[in-house]
Amino acid sequence: MRHLLVAAALLLPPAAVQAQQPDEQQRRATHEARRDSLEAEVVQKFVRRLADDLKMTSSQRSRTERVLTESGEQRRELSRASSQLRYRIYRAARNTATTDAEFMLLLTEHERLRAQEHELWNRDQEQLARFLTPRQRAQFVLAWAHFQDDMRDILSRRMRQQSDSRDRQPEGRRDERHDVGASGAHSADTGRDLCA
Repeated sequence: MRHLLVAAALLLPPAAVQAQQPDEQQRRATHEARRDSLEAEVVQKFVRRLADDLKMTSSQRSRTERVLTESGEQRRELSRASSQLRYRIYRAARNTATTDAEFMLLLTEHERLRAQEHELWNRDQEQLARFLTPRQRAQFVLAWAHFQDDMRDILSRRMRQQSDSRDRQPEGRRDERHDVGASGAHSADTGRDLCA
């Protein structure tokens, strides 16, 4: 019986860890709320600029904003998953012991994510086609491409900054820092840059 009690005590998380869990959940919830607020601001600014360029009516503008906001969460999740997968592929490519079977799994996952992104894009386009003219939709495609280019430039700068920071870190902490960056922890900074 005593052995069972000792084993149970070892399986239970220490009190300090239990105390940290609510703090971690609170921190994550705060970060997500901040990120959602920044994304809403970024989308509003993009649509505001787009509405002027495309001479949208107020109804077209609010409906466009609604379409982009509703698909935003899924777009964020896909972006985060793609970032993590690129890092896994990068690590696999640098590891001479990676098998062909492992590469096939990574490539299959890459194709699955690309298909989901394409499906999301098509769904957004179908919704926009209900209230935008063909000319406005063509202009939207160009504006969205420029917007994505800006996003990539900002993310690239963030990754370079993180890489420089990692190079100055002790060896044991480098992978840990990259994993955090790959999971989208820099999205709040990205939002600030796009809102500027």
